[in-house]
Amino acid sequence: MLREFEPHIIDTHVHIGNDLHRDGGLDRQYNLRDLPQSPFSVVGKSHFLSFVPEGINNFGSMTLNEGFNAENVYVTAKEMSNPWVVWGPTLNASAHIEATASDQAWKKLFEGAWCNESVSVLDEKGNLRVQAIETLEAIKESNAIFATGHLSSREVMKIVDKAIDIGVRSIVLTHVSSRHNRLSIDEQKELIQIGEQKGVSVYAEHCAITWIDGKPDAYNFKDDFVKPIQQVGPEHCILSSDCGRIVPFDSNKPVTPFDCLSLFTNLLQDYGITRNGIYQMVVSNPQKLLGTLV
Repeated sequence: MLREFEPHIIDTHVHIGNDLHRDGGLDRQYNLRDLPQSPFSVVGKSHFLSFVPEGINNFGSMTLNEGFNAENVYVTAKEMSNPWVVWGPTLNASAHIEATASDQAWKKLFEGAWCNESVSVLDEKGNLRVQAIETLEAIKESNAIFATGHLSSREVMKIVDKAIDIGVRSIVLTHVSSRHNRLSIDEQKELIQIGEQKGVSVYAEHCAITWIDGKPDAYNFKDDFVKPIQQVGPEHCILSSDCGRIVPFDSNKPVTPFDCLSLFTNLLQDYGITRNGIYQMVVSNPQKLLGTLV
């Protein structure tokens, strides 16, 4: 089914590395030069490169693993001419570090990753840090999209509410079904509704890799993916691959972003998500998010 949607798909979450296919100690399948070979447009993501520049078939981005810093956003914005994404902290997020410390599977997955000090959007009293608010202002002024990264659900609820209030153009709730920073259906609905009231689009992202590479027995496909999409509504969701990892030769797992998305969307269709709903989540909504037609 997914093949008939090409080349209109935009995969909003594909991991890349530097020229040596490295990202802070992690091996990546792609670098920026590889991405134009993709059959559709992507948003390239890196945990530790200072930013991912725009390419022929790639929207640019940066990730706030060095902390919330408005000046870094302004500097990166000068390199962007098209819509681009600012991800909240990922591997350096306090919530991610806490999750990996208590989970051997997660610790092994990110073994060798380079990290700075942990980053949280909240101070000791549970209030948003001044630096986080200033960074949101910079994201708004740079006309960038904010994605929540690996922040905890508590942090996401606070920072997204503030981002909506400030007027950030669009917001992505990053892999809402992931067990280490899962947002409940009610939390997703609340943030989407607040956004609608203020004229800010908020999308719940579901990533193929969350299911494909998930720890055995960590997820129930119907409860963790199908039900949230049905209850939140495909009009408020985005499907991405979150792909780009190195897959062992003896693995039977899909490798490319297209293959990961194809497996994921076929499963969703088997569970009752309609063809139109899938088209909306891999084509229409990403195009609206990025303000472009491809």
